[in-house]
Amino acid sequence: MVANSGGGWLGGSDACATPQDIGSGDVFGQTFDTTAASTGPEHQSESLCFFFATSGVDLDVWFKWTSSAGGNATVTTCNGTSGDTKVAAYDDTGGCPTGSAIGCNDDACGLQSTVVFAATPGNAYVIQLGAFPGASGATGAFDVTEAAPPPCGQYDNGTTENALGLTAGGEMGWLHFWDCAGAVTTVESAYGSAMFPGSVTNGSNSQVALYTGGDATSGPGAATMVASTTTTVVNGDTDILNPIPLAGNISGGGWALVSADQIAGEFPGPMDQDASGPEAWVVGNTTGPGTLDITNLNNNNVPPLQMQAIGFSAYWLLRIDGGGNNSIGTEQCFGDGGGTACPCGNTSANGGCANASGDGCTLDADGSNGGTLNAGNAIPSQPGLFFQGNNSIGGGNGIVFGDGLRCCGSGIIRLGVVLPDGTGAASYSNTQASGGANAGDTKCYQYWYRNPNGSPCGAGFNLSNAVSITW
Repeated sequence: MVANSGGGWLGGSDACATPQDIGSGDVFGQTFDTTAASTGPEHQSESLCFFFATSGVDLDVWFKWTSSAGGNATVTTCNGTSGDTKVAAYDDTGGCPTGSAIGCNDDACGLQSTVVFAATPGNAYVIQLGAFPGASGATGAFDVTEAAPPPCGQYDNGTTENALGLTAGGEMGWLHFWDCAGAVTTVESAYGSAMFPGSVTNGSNSQVALYTGGDATSGPGAATMVASTTTTVVNGDTDILNPIPLAGNISGGGWALVSADQIAGEFPGPMDQDASGPEAWVVGNTTGPGTLDITNLNNNNVPPLQMQAIGFSAYWLLRIDGGGNNSIGTEQCFGDGGGTACPCGNTSANGGCANASGDGCTLDADGSNGGTLNAGNAIPSQPGLFFQGNNSIGGGNGIVFGDGLRCCGSGIIRLGVVLPDGTGAASYSNTQASGGANAGDTKCYQYWYRNPNGSPCGAGFNLSNAVSITW
């Protein structure tokens, strides 16, 4: 290898402190050479890099790359080498990165690697590229590309490269975690893989569930189920995403699960190996079909396992939908007792403070029709008002107002009065234009509604949680 004036290598720097700068934006065919590299002591114990009982990255070389467009950055050695690679990415802190890995991958396509991470335009990132411990060094090339991230509720690209099942058969469930979602109306999943016909049997029983709690690191073991249903496997081994109606609110972070009964030799879990992340988990029970305990996921003989941690770098063909084209905004100011207390102890696990139904009114937003606000569990046939404010009151925790919390303040604009339907649902479209919000503006939105009968605190009105949207 030939050293350049910056002290790096044409095939990557052997020193973590001086990564080779490969420029910005999409980079194709960047060469690497780990045949003469040493195994440095830096970043050999990253939790995201724990695959097949080891976090190590042998014979590692280092690169620096700067995001141009932002979005999802993908670093891949697929089709660029025959070596057994392992790749990690870090925020650039100057010199050797001081933070933990923000993405890591071992095997995405055979023995080669693909890592995907969220990139910010203008920010620099450090790439660690080496060999799986015990493997030989290799030469080759890798690509770095940027693409807009998929909407909230979707991690996969619509096609599978593999499928997963329980060796002994039984019932296996696959899960994703989302921290961006609110009210869910539909869960979508494929069954099996078009790459491997015979992975799953159409007509087999399938369970579907939504949960709140936990996170991508700790897993769904302590999560609380908020909704569930049963269905049957259809369109097996086609990569078709089958919509399953299921309503629930997973604001603040939650999970979707889909399962399938299987016999030994079947592989119902649909794996997209073009990308991976810590949000993908698996759970199972091998005592027989129909035995997966979806209420207490830890009560299974295959407890929840993170896919990356067991050596399977993939997302599932598993999505959620909130009824719009894509979820937007950040939900806040809940009546769950985590911020400002509800006025008369009328806390609620969902949405704002509890109304006469015993639960709160929920509010989320999606990008359809110029921005649509969706309220749920208001009082049927009692009028409500969607309104906009310039800021979030109390740091997003709100102040007591009526039976609930007022969360949006300053420059209030009344968007429109909407009468909820028989389920308490109400929507308002063209929100951005109606409120006069320009691109880049951040506005706060809420739904005020009447509750004349059974008002918990006697005020006769209440409010949903809030949604903050940067247009």
